[in-house]
Amino acid sequence: ATFDVEWFNGELGQEAPIDHDVPPTCTHCFSANNVMVAAGSFGGAGLSPSIPGVPEAFPPDFTVFLPGGGAITACKATGFAGSILVATASSVTSVIATNSPITPITVRQVWPTTGFATGSSWCVVEDEIYGFSGQRGAVRTQGDGPPDTSFANSVHKAFVDLGFTASNTVVGYDPRTDTVVFASGTRALCFARSRGWWHLPMEVSGAVTSATVSGQLLLDVGAGALQSPETGSGTTGFATFAFDDADFPEFNHTVVRVRAATNATSQLDLLTDLD
Repeated sequence: ATFDVEWFNGELGQEAPIDHDVPPTCTHCFSANNVMVAAGSFGGAGLSPSIPGVPEAFPPDFTVFLPGGGAITACKATGFAGSILVATASSVTSVIATNSPITPITVRQVWPTTGFATGSSWCVVEDEIYGFSGQRGAVRTQGDGPPDTSFANSVHKAFVDLGFTASNTVVGYDPRTDTVVFASGTRALCFARSRGWWHLPMEVSGAVTSATVSGQLLLDVGAGALQSPETGSGTTGFATFAFDDADFPEFNHTVVRVRAATNATSQLDLLTDLD
């Protein structure tokens, strides 16, 4: 005999999902709360998030794209939960986790025309960005305003004379001294955030290739060697302090104290300009 069999899908158990795709090919990957994001997908400017709480499932409809496009050069965490900064050579964008049913992430441009060529040329300090951009040179965030370069006016010529470029500059933060270090080759210029001072140029014991933080800033100078600010070996040290004239350059000044860390006999040279 012939029978017509009818049933509801629910009577056969839960249907297999049809949108649990594998992650697309990408250049970077990061997490925002309980969402995994394949960054640099679909030509380089795509951000493809997973289903919240299901890190192996990437619905194609969730993908969003960076405003203005461009290949991603770095993704870095911020001081805010669920927020990631994504850089291209010409922009910086904030990626934020959301509860939207359309896509679990949203993007907001931080700098639409200023970016970073490499992941080593910028860093995040609490809620601030410091970096060396091809368009602007030394640059930082200033609240929600445009990129700020005025803090580096006094050392702009030094950057040029020492050959700092967007592709060869490493930027890192030393929490121990609250200092942002801009390094290129064997030279480094350090900016004291709390006082707004630039230190004297520092000589590094090797060409700096990258920076990392482990309680203090560590500069990678090649062959597995790491160096931190205000350190040396034997009788080699580094002067990294700045002079403060208290905005009274016409008056005589006195050196009140000098701080140093050493385990060897040291000589201090005090250089003055009587003019």
